Amino acid sequence: MSRRRLRSVLRPAPGMLVLATLLCCPATMFAVTRPSVSDTAPAVPVEPIRIIPTPKPIESARPYQRYEGRLSDLEVELFDDAVDSVWDRHTLLEAALIAGGVGDAERLAASTARFERLVEGAAGAIGADASAEETATKLFDLMHREVLVGGYDLECTDLAATLEHGQFNCVSSTVLFNCLAARFGLDPVGMELPGHAMSRLRLNGKLVDVETTCPAWFRLQHDPKRRAALVAKTIGTEISAPGARPPREVSSVELVAMIYYNRGVDLLTERRFAEAAAANAKALRLDPSSETARGNLLATLNNWAITVGAGHEYEKAIDLLQQGMNLDPHYETFAANYVHLYYQWAENCCGRNDYEAALEVLGQADPELLGSERFVQLRQGVYQRWARQLIQEGKPRQAAQLLRTADAEGLSASNLARQSEIPSLGEGSAPLTDDATRFRQGVDRQPQSRVLNEH
Repeated sequence: MSRRRLRSVLRPAPGMLVLATLLCCPATMFAVTRPSVSDTAPAVPVEPIRIIPTPKPIESARPYQRYEGRLSDLEVELFDDAVDSVWDRHTLLEAALIAGGVGDAERLAASTARFERLVEGAAGAIGADASAEETATKLFDLMHREVLVGGYDLECTDLAATLEHGQFNCVSSTVLFNCLAARFGLDPVGMELPGHAMSRLRLNGKLVDVETTCPAWFRLQHDPKRRAALVAKTIGTEISAPGARPPREVSSVELVAMIYYNRGVDLLTERRFAEAAAANAKALRLDPSSETARGNLLATLNNWAITVGAGHEYEKAIDLLQQGMNLDPHYETFAANYVHLYYQWAENCCGRNDYEAALEVLGQADPELLGSERFVQLRQGVYQRWARQLIQEGKPRQAAQLLRTADAEGLSASNLARQSEIPSLGEGSAPLTDDATRFRQGVDRQPQSRVLNEH
């Protein structure tokens, strides 16, 4: 597959909060340390995953349909054929080519013709009396000698490009080998591992796993250490790690789903969020149980929201996070970034001295998601800054009235007055002009005070 391509063959996009990891990285969470409107802690991007655990069931039969976008004519036929989870009108080769991006019948025919020429050459090289193991070995060697000549490329999931130029990753090489093996009467299946893909054959009653990225795989069958070293050198990582979940056998339809979610990782890396979401949604249409595709879709929505929010499109960003929370209410990164975006939105308003807008923004937030205590503190923070601004403008009476309004809303005006350096707002309090004087005196005595000088 790819370096981590299937491991996320969803690789984490640079500088993003990636929720999926190339085939399968857990999302990181944004930690809020201080509930303050001025909190500017970075949001949490997530890394795309290429292989994950199983998704939680969602009510709708097609909960991801809204993200699929417009299907090509070839894709319409492809998904119609896959309804029963079996390719009836497509070969694995044709399905893989379409999933990899082939969008017209002419290119599909050209790529299929290249494969047929490879099959013809293989038929001449494999004797009629060859055993299943000999057939597998010769097909594998021929594939590397005749097609996979361009070297390993993490991003080369497109089987048409592999047939044309010879670059490959673990997904494209696995699909190609399985297509060849099936044509010669073998019984191949795909294998999904954390961050990787392989092939599996049933030969003479036993299971034989095939690392399709390693040209010497069959020749080194009696030297597992050297095999492992060569694989690590090729794909840049070990194919398994202590504690990793076991490999999952995938059908030919599910193998094609892996192509889609691998494409989703590349698109996410390029910040083509709508297309990345579409690729993962299509993967989930073919393989609803793919935790990798599901995790990568969630990562895409998360990173999309973060990017949009950074451009001050807060409403759109929050809508994306809410879509994600509708798909998975327990995905903690969404909730963390939801809070962060409301911080940033309110802070943006306060930075323009538009405190009324900041309060309106916070009024739109879900107090349960924001946290009732944090929600109160954020609103108090806005009133406090607004009152300070009025004091500095020489408007102590308006500041006092503002804090009375806050008190009427259930916020503690006395606390706000104290924090804003306004000693008292009671009926018998000292004149408000004295309050303003005391405030200025406080600034003179403590010029380094963040609270006194905060805007």
